[in-house]
Amino acid sequence: MVGGLAYVGAVHADLNRKDIKLYGFRIAEPQHDGTPHWHMPVFLEQHQSNEFKAVIEHYALREDGDEAGAKKYRCDFKDIDYSRDSATGRSMG
Repeated sequence: MVGGLAYVGAVHADLNRKDIKLYGFRIAEPQHDGTPHWHMPVFLEQHQSNEFKAVIEHYALREDGDEAGAKKYRCDFKDIDYSRDSATGRSMG
C-alpha cells in the first residue's frame, strides 16, 4: 500500500530521479470519512509540467486506480493562466 508519508516519499524520489524541482506546499484536509484530501500549490519549470502530472497520477492511481471515478477524481490539476490569474490569487481562491 502506498499512502500517506510513504506516498509522498515515493513521489519525491521519482521527481528527484527525473530532476524535477518544485517549490510549494501540501495541505491535508480530511474528508467526511477521514480520508485525506490534499491541496498542493506547487511551482516548477513549465516544460516539466506534464511529466510532473504523470508522476502524481501514477502514484495516485497505484492503489485501486481501476475503481469507478478514480481517474476522473483523484487528481485535478489547475494551471495558472497568468493572463487572468496570479499565483497569489490561485492559492487564496
